[in-house]
Amino acid sequence: HWLTSDNLGKLDRISNDYFVFGSSAMDDRVRAGPLYGRPFGGTAMLINKDYAPATKTIVSCERFTAIKINNNLLLTVYMPCMGTVNRDFIYDDLLVEFDELLSTYSDCNILVAGDFNTNLDNNSEISMKVNAFVEKNSLCRCDVMFPVANKHTYYNDSTNSCSTIDYMLTSCRPTTDIIAFNVLEL
Repeated sequence: HWLTSDNLGKLDRISNDYFVFGSSAMDDRVRAGPLYGRPFGGTAMLINKDYAPATKTIVSCERFTAIKINNNLLLTVYMPCMGTVNRDFIYDDLLVEFDELLSTYSDCNILVAGDFNTNLDNNSEISMKVNAFVEKNSLCRCDVMFPVANKHTYYNDSTNSCSTIDYMLTSCRPTTDIIAFNVLEL
């Protein structure tokens, strides 16, 4: 999401059946003066209220939110894009934090979803680091587990271009309850 902290309450109003975990990355930017260009940052999750008793917040910060529901660790991520100052260092730090989380909750089924801002099928340095993280933590890419005709997660009709920078990663265990995956254009 691209909401300021003052506007995060809008997510609570989407449905009475859900509650929200999340944070904003916009506060420092808004305090710095007028916002120019495209807004950025912030992660959140909407969780069905039926799961409230079994839900625990692990961390919520500008680049990721992690919660635990029963034996499932869910992370939503917003990784730095090209052009971000110190992108490599930020990316490295986040992957270390994710490693620690997955190690701490190694008994959980894992689902990591979000904007990785890199194509995991290319050989860029960032993509190779993410793929090493995936392998080290025995994760599987849902787009690979359930191959579909169209894997692109972003389309620009005016330039007729597309990309894949958004992914869902999950535990590669038989106990994982992932039964399907597809990219839908709603």
